[in-house]
Amino acid sequence: MNSAVRAVAPDQVSRAIREDQSLWALGKSDIEEMAARIPPPVIEAGRPLYRKALAEYGTSTKLVLAWLSQDNPALHSAIVRTVGGPEWFDRQVREICGRLGLDYEL
Repeated sequence: MNSAVRAVAPDQVSRAIREDQSLWALGKSDIEEMAARIPPPVIEAGRPLYRKALAEYGTSTKLVLAWLSQDNPALHSAIVRTVGGPEWFDRQVREICGRLGLDYEL
């Protein structure tokens, strides 16, 4: 798991949900830096796998939630159990995908 995600505590996520904080606004430079580390050829090579995953999960949000449920169950739980959490997380994933020029749904 990415160390940046590992460093986020469930109570921080719950607070961000309650306060409707934007993950992009909180971590724009970190998100951009992590995205810039991925070489374009790797991104292009991964697109078929991403399309396959989206065909199975439907949206990037569902895909990320499935990943979190396996790799960081505490964060997943904080998102799905906090009132308004799933909707908030969907907005965050959509915003980050859009800002990075990634497809949310194919």
